[in-house]
Amino acid sequence: MASEASALEELHSELTCPVCLELFREPVILECGHHFCRQCITQCWDAKPEENPTCPQCRKTCTLKLRPNSLLCNVVDSVRRARAMDTQPRTPTVSRERTLRLPVSGSSPDLVPEPDLCEEHEEKLKLFCEDDQVAICLVCGMSRDHKTHSVIPINEAFENYKEKLSAALQRVELQMEEASCSQTLTNEKMMDLKENAGTLEEQISWEFGQLRQFLDREEEEAKARVRREKEERLRLLDQTLTHTTQQISTLEITAQLLQEKLREEENPAQLRVRGGGVGGGGEPCTAEGNQEFHQQR
Repeated sequence: MASEASALEELHSELTCPVCLELFREPVILECGHHFCRQCITQCWDAKPEENPTCPQCRKTCTLKLRPNSLLCNVVDSVRRARAMDTQPRTPTVSRERTLRLPVSGSSPDLVPEPDLCEEHEEKLKLFCEDDQVAICLVCGMSRDHKTHSVIPINEAFENYKEKLSAALQRVELQMEEASCSQTLTNEKMMDLKENAGTLEEQISWEFGQLRQFLDREEEEAKARVRREKEERLRLLDQTLTHTTQQISTLEITAQLLQEKLREEENPAQLRVRGGGVGGGGEPCTAEGNQEFHQQR
């Protein structure tokens, strides 16, 4: 029972209109081979009257001629009846050949033939025209309209249609399997990417940590070199300043002595000193000589 229900569900998905997503109602076939509800395809085309009619699935341009697919309609009706039987209590079955539809209230009391009968000849639909994709009766099969067409028994056509549906189901299952494999592969790649990214982040953090330590050491060493150079230059400048200060002090004493000598009156002793020291030809007058001369005075 579970397998039968599953088969019905699979068949239901294949008999669903791609526009309304419901079981086909008055299914028609376009020139491209796709099926739609008559009302759905008509509404699609009426919504864009300025454009050429196209198939909503393959987008191929089509003519406004809609060919009904009686075989597909019978299959849809069978699926509806099967689903109704699954949801309703069992009732005694009546032969399909004797099944008649009751007239609508207010209409003629005459009995109306069931949909499985030819509307023109009221014969049971036992043949299927592959050229027109329509179920026909034996009389229609011998008429000039279908005489040159490829006509097969309706049971065989139904089996062919089931084979097409099975092939379509297999393709869908294969695509689902491929999609599942692709999903698994994508998830694995995402996990690998996350792991690799985490490892890379740790590696980057470690390398930048090492780089920061190296830069810190270089900074301290550079600062130490600058401090050493500063201290050495300050020491040299301090020595130079001390020496210069001493020279200035000595020169100030010498200048003071010379000013005192300029203020003295004429004195022969002074000339002797000048001739030997300050005058020409002798050693230049130094601070020690000036002190000694001052003591002699």
